[in-house]
Amino acid sequence: MLLTLYLELGRKWSEIAKKFGNRTENSVKNRWNSMLKKYKTEVDIEPFPKGASLEEAIAWERKIAQLILEAKQNGLCTGPQFSGICYI
Repeated sequence: MLLTLYLELGRKWSEIAKKFGNRTENSVKNRWNSMLKKYKTEVDIEPFPKGASLEEAIAWERKIAQLILEAKQNGLCTGPQFSGICYI
């Protein structure tokens, strides 16, 4: 769900947090960052370019989100559970 909302809303963390009910903007952002970090270590993907512009950073994050979502849809990852909500 987090991936879908990110792809739909972008970096609007407060809007995404509202969709999860009692989650704060910061907890959603932390979950997003930890998910990206975990995925980067498990899958061979090009690293985030150092010194990249904000637009490049957002494009890179969207690419990662789309890859994770496709893997989930193909049954290749199950995603972490957090209080009964699957963030992937």
